[in-house]
This record gives sequence, structure tokens and C-alpha cells, in this order.
Amino acid sequence: MHFLRVPGAQVFVHPHTGEAGAIGSCPAVVNAIIDGLWREYKIDHIDMPATPERVWIAIREHQRRHSL
Repeated sequence: MHFLRVPGAQVFVHPHTGEAGAIGSCPAVVNAIIDGLWREYKIDHIDMPATPERVWIAIREHQRRHSL
């Protein structure tokens, strides 16, 4: 790759330009987690961020409610 310097040309940097493609990944990951939780435990909601602790709490709450 070669860069060509043009006299008088200004460099303009667009902040956060590469982040647009990453926006859809968060809901996709949460949907995958919910899909797995729904198939096994019929859990249909978990708050973001879906940390391992929140997933574990959701499973334990489900088991507690259904064991009474």
C-alpha cells in the first residue's frame, strides 16, 4: 500500500465511522441467549448486558418459581 501526499490537501477524520457495523451485534447476541433460554427453560426476557451472572440468576429464578 502506498500513500500519496497531495500538497494543500486536508485530512478529515470521521470519528466513530467503523462503529455502525457493530451496533446490530449486541441484539443478535442477546437474541441467541434468549433463544437458548427459551428452548430449555421458557425464559423470554433478560436485561442487557446479559452477563453470565444475569443468565444464571434468570435460570435459578425460573427453577425456584417452578419448583414450588
